[in-house]
Amino acid sequence: MMIIVNMSISCTESNFQDEKMVLPDNLIADNTEGNDTTNSTGKDSLNSYKSDSITGNTTNNTPSEESIISVYKDSLIIAHWNIGHFANGRYFDTNITSENYSEKRSQYISIIDSLKTDIFAVCEYNPNFDRDGNLARDAIFYMYNYASIGPKYTYNCNAIFTKDIPLEKEKFTEFCNHAQSRYMQSAEIRVNDNNIIVIETHLDFNQGENGAEYRKSQIQELIDLTKDYECAIICADYNIASISEYNAFKDAGFTLANCGDFGRFNTASAAKPSSPIDNIVVKGLKISNVETYALPNLSDHCILKCTLFFIKDSI
Repeated sequence: MMIIVNMSISCTESNFQDEKMVLPDNLIADNTEGNDTTNSTGKDSLNSYKSDSITGNTTNNTPSEESIISVYKDSLIIAHWNIGHFANGRYFDTNITSENYSEKRSQYISIIDSLKTDIFAVCEYNPNFDRDGNLARDAIFYMYNYASIGPKYTYNCNAIFTKDIPLEKEKFTEFCNHAQSRYMQSAEIRVNDNNIIVIETHLDFNQGENGAEYRKSQIQELIDLTKDYECAIICADYNIASISEYNAFKDAGFTLANCGDFGRFNTASAAKPSSPIDNIVVKGLKISNVETYALPNLSDHCILKCTLFFIKDSI
């Protein structure tokens, strides 16, 4: 299976020169439409790409807007999980070996399949499930027909999986301001004749000088990325130091699954949750049934899950 990746420059300010980008095995870079550029500080800029949807063993080319078929659903069940690279968040690469492959695979499948989500968004993803190179896409997310998987930068990789909703207009976009390598993985879905942008990301974990300012800038970039959509879903490990950092979303008309009308859900660490850093933030949609799942033997973060309804359908 071959997925073609078209590269184009998205932002000129970057600190990515110290980390190597690793594309998933099913992605092949194509720089024919992009330009290699360097900003005034001499730092290479991270490129954006748009990839095709992955459906089983076939490749679906992104159709024109006129040909996109809308999926019809009463609601959307969605989960976000900082999955910790299959190393409980302790390492930036998988810690699963041939000795514990079957056991760990069964544990991950058990929880992922039991949630019965339409959308499963993941950060700290690892394209390889184990050290032998078995793909996580095939090993534990095989029940999802579509996948949008971003590049891996040591500890940073974002992915979006959907059961029966095609993912279109896939791309990743580098944050302009960051201390660590951070980007937004996004795709568009069409449900009940609504075009919805779905984003998975992982904000700066810098809690030192100007850490909150980096995240403030990144949250504004997320808001800006959704400005042309009536409906948007933003899943992330936001790494907030204070819940007040979520106020920018509220001020922009978004609703929060965590630290909103449903209260506070601590999601990290999974062994003893004390911080509400994981969230699902939406606009044009109504949130209900917010839940968390702690599985400290699989990740250092809890799963955050909720159900989404279209506001105009629920009136």
